[in-house]
Amino acid sequence: MKKTIVLYAVFAALAVGLFPCTGADFALMKDGKSACVIVKPAKDDRVTDFAATELAEFLGKISNGEKPAIIKGKNTTKLYPVIFNVDAKAKTSGEGYIISANKNGVTITSKHPRGIMYGVYALLKDSTGIRWVYPGADGEYFKVQKTIKVKEGVKKAEPSFPYRGISFHAMGVTSPVKDTRDWMVRNGLQLHAYDFQLSGKYKDLTKILADRGAYLEINPGFSNIFAGTSYAKAEKVMAEWFKKESDKELFPLINGKRTFLKGQAYQPCTSHPETLRRSTEGLINFCVKPTIGRDGVVQIYNNDGTGWCQCDNCKKLDSAYDKKMGYVSDRFWHYVQTIGKKALEKYPDAKINGVGYQNFEAPPSFQIDKRFGATLSFNRVCYRHKIDDPDCLLNPKFLNFYKGWKKQGIYIIGREEISGAGTNLQPVSPNYVYLLKFYKKMGFAGNFIAIAPPDGRYSKRNASSGTHQWRGMWQTMYFHAIYTWNIHADYNKEWEEMNSLYYGKGWEGGMKEFHKLLWEAASSTPGCFGHGFSAPLGRCLDKPLVQQKLNQYLASALKEAAKDPDPRALKHVQYDAKRFKDTWEFQRKHYVENYRELRAYEKTAPIIIDGKLDEKDWKNADIITNFRATKNVGILAEQQTFVRVVYEPEYFYFAAEMVEPAIKKVYNTITKRDGPVWEDNTLELFLTHPDLGGTFFHFIFNTDGVFYDRKVYPGEKGDASFNSSLQVKTRRLADRWVLEAKIPTAELGEKCFTGQSWKMNVMRARKLIDTNGEGSTLTGGKPFDTATFLSIAFSGKRFVTVSKVEGDSRNWKNGSFNEPAKKIANYMKGLNIENNVLPSSWGFKHLGKKENALIAWRKFPDSNNYYVHLKNSAMMNDLVAKAENYRVNLKYRGKGTLVFYVLRYPAKKGIKLKNPGSKIVHKIQADTKDWTYAKFDFAQPGEAEKERQVFGIWVFGEFDFDEVFLAPVNK
Repeated sequence: MKKTIVLYAVFAALAVGLFPCTGADFALMKDGKSACVIVKPAKDDRVTDFAATELAEFLGKISNGEKPAIIKGKNTTKLYPVIFNVDAKAKTSGEGYIISANKNGVTITSKHPRGIMYGVYALLKDSTGIRWVYPGADGEYFKVQKTIKVKEGVKKAEPSFPYRGISFHAMGVTSPVKDTRDWMVRNGLQLHAYDFQLSGKYKDLTKILADRGAYLEINPGFSNIFAGTSYAKAEKVMAEWFKKESDKELFPLINGKRTFLKGQAYQPCTSHPETLRRSTEGLINFCVKPTIGRDGVVQIYNNDGTGWCQCDNCKKLDSAYDKKMGYVSDRFWHYVQTIGKKALEKYPDAKINGVGYQNFEAPPSFQIDKRFGATLSFNRVCYRHKIDDPDCLLNPKFLNFYKGWKKQGIYIIGREEISGAGTNLQPVSPNYVYLLKFYKKMGFAGNFIAIAPPDGRYSKRNASSGTHQWRGMWQTMYFHAIYTWNIHADYNKEWEEMNSLYYGKGWEGGMKEFHKLLWEAASSTPGCFGHGFSAPLGRCLDKPLVQQKLNQYLASALKEAAKDPDPRALKHVQYDAKRFKDTWEFQRKHYVENYRELRAYEKTAPIIIDGKLDEKDWKNADIITNFRATKNVGILAEQQTFVRVVYEPEYFYFAAEMVEPAIKKVYNTITKRDGPVWEDNTLELFLTHPDLGGTFFHFIFNTDGVFYDRKVYPGEKGDASFNSSLQVKTRRLADRWVLEAKIPTAELGEKCFTGQSWKMNVMRARKLIDTNGEGSTLTGGKPFDTATFLSIAFSGKRFVTVSKVEGDSRNWKNGSFNEPAKKIANYMKGLNIENNVLPSSWGFKHLGKKENALIAWRKFPDSNNYYVHLKNSAMMNDLVAKAENYRVNLKYRGKGTLVFYVLRYPAKKGIKLKNPGSKIVHKIQADTKDWTYAKFDFAQPGEAEKERQVFGIWVFGEFDFDEVFLAPVNK
């Protein structure tokens, strides 16, 4: 029995008749019998043959009946004809089509056979409602219709972009990928193939590509062009050249030495005349292939590395901007144009593109010849933010590049490295569609996405890519096809249709809300997301109740999808549910367990104390939660609290959201400041800084914002006469209460300066009218013990590193020793390290013999607080801040001598320092079994801007250390 894939209840959502005329209609199939005949052109053509076969197959499948006949040249039957008309004079673009239906038949007209193929799929979609939302049978949706009709009228369609593609990665390049390639052409995308794939060597693959009108695309790198052959053969050719002393000049000068082009790390010497001559010959060899009757392009890439020749002649090619930014854009395009113009003299119809990529992503300073095109492969574009979002850490740079490329006025396409979205179930569709509209506005020719197709052949190493990338971002892939063909598509309509099909009853049953909230959580999370980098995925679940609600929506969707007669609906919801658990929730657990120091970012705009937390800086703030029950230490509190901090020198801004399902029952009676507020439903803030030693400030707020404050000294009850002039506002919402406070730092004895580290604890006491609720704390330790408080690092502003990952903006890292190292650095292996674990950011070494030394990272009992134990050893941490004076605060206990020093190194090669090496800045002789606070200042020991400086402690004897904080101070 023939298997039929059927769309059930959701079919009513699909458009059936799309022709504008509302006149007569004509049967293509009637009661499962063919009422039409397909008439293909008299001239043989693989693409129109394939299109005719597809039309016949689907009309037979959808009607669950016979397939219409296919004839050639002229209709010799009495059946209603569907005529394919390839006409060079047609009033369409190369791939556009006109579908005209009247009593004499349906005619699909296009200048190119590919336009006929796209017209066939449009006819099927319009007349039957069939959709292909995912590659293969799993994504094909239609309703069986014994009779299929087409309405009288005319429809003309033109693609919005002339270039509409997908680049397959991670898989074997000879994979047939039939399902995905079928999905592509059925949704208006183009196929692009390498020359060897169309050579006939791999017959099945060649047939799949040729039948569907694949473009020929050749992507030689510099070594390919230089040697005129494939990479494997190129190395052999270049090896012979490199043996000759005269030919070594053609290879790159790297650190004063000519370097062989093995692998793809380096480029040849692109200024040498002989390099250019040989590269010209090589490029001409590649240009032969696109000129033998097939559409095609030669797209010139560098060898996929950032190493370029350092000879003087090559450096002379760099623009002032290139030299400033470390780019080689002018150099790349000088090479492409020099050899490309010669190739175009021989083959004037050849298409030659360069790329904007790696360290030549900026447009060159000169005008590129209009005969060339460019592919912009900006791997570090952020898809969490819109391309023109000024607050994004990355996209403003690329926006400027795009504008510069637009001014070049050449044929430009984009290349999107976006597959990580699927791997991480990271929604990006709204911003991706926005990017496509931006491309259209800029006049670009189109784009393609690099992704692993679901039906590719994969090695064990890449199998996960094939399993998850497309499946996890299937909506974005479908939108890619929709919008590259029709940039004016209705987003909401398409969104509803595709998801209603894919999830069936699960869509309205919970998946609609799940995907809405997933996007809100991802897009509102601080930091960026893109290829090879991302702010921690676990951070996306920071906001109150988001994780719980997402799981509730999934549970509801699973229940409803199980009722759908189409079994795919449940399978699709089950995949998303499992992927959410394996990515978002897995990363959340890792994030929470390893987040042991809160990074606070400095205030950049006004904050109004109104309890709304809607300002830019609150949205940018990291959120910390994971409160533990006070009675059952170590157990997560049932109702969580979510805390954020923002700072400026004069004020400490604190906000908290307390999840409260019984908000109408909270107990609240105290109305007078400094009254017994602790009797109410409350939140308590404990705050200290290094200069206070064991002293801290204590604030207790009830649900109405009435508060009690005091200053608490070690071993004392506290000084209630302390009165802060803080501002506070609370709000009660349906499922939580919110507190926002602004505390003047002048009253705390220290301002908040970037580079400092303070400590904080937060305790909550839930009290309801009819019962006492649970108590919980942020640190899980004793609420009044400053040793267990959480460190707050005043971290300046968020930034991205050279490699475009989110950087660690703390000037002093892990002074609390609570963050574990991912692995021990090689130079520390072999040391006497207890349990082979260490805190992150610190380096260690022995002083003297290994057997007389010990390095240990130990945990305080009944807490998540750690300290370091050293015996005859040293520990070091980088001095990131550049200041004239520094202050050191620390806690220690033990016996022996502590020597504090700064190591000084040149910041980069070529810098000479006066008296480099180590400089002792302080000493302590001690013999104490109790934790002891120490504080000292020291002056900048060298020339900070020229140096890399490392602060260290030599331990002669045996000591424990905690809360080692160093910060710049103003004298």
